[in-house]
Amino acid sequence: MDGSAGSLDAAHAAVDRLPNRWNLGSKKFTGVVVEFSADGRQWEATPDAARLARVTAPANDVDILFLRAVGGPEKFTVPARSVAAAGPVRLIQ
Repeated sequence: MDGSAGSLDAAHAAVDRLPNRWNLGSKKFTGVVVEFSADGRQWEATPDAARLARVTAPANDVDILFLRAVGGPEKFTVPARSVAAAGPVRLIQ
């Protein structure tokens, strides 16, 4: 990502092409949110410039099989998040 609008489009396209699945590879991520940031503090879907990209899949439910036998829930929500940076990397979250 070089901060241009074209690089943001390329980042969106890269997320769309990912074959990533979860739940032992049986399900695709749903509700995926792609955001960008110049400083790692303020995240936007369409910023003017960006150095960081964050992809979040906030609501992916997994069926619980064995825990149900002792009164556990039928499903758990399992969120996922990843952050990528252009240039030198530093811990931001």
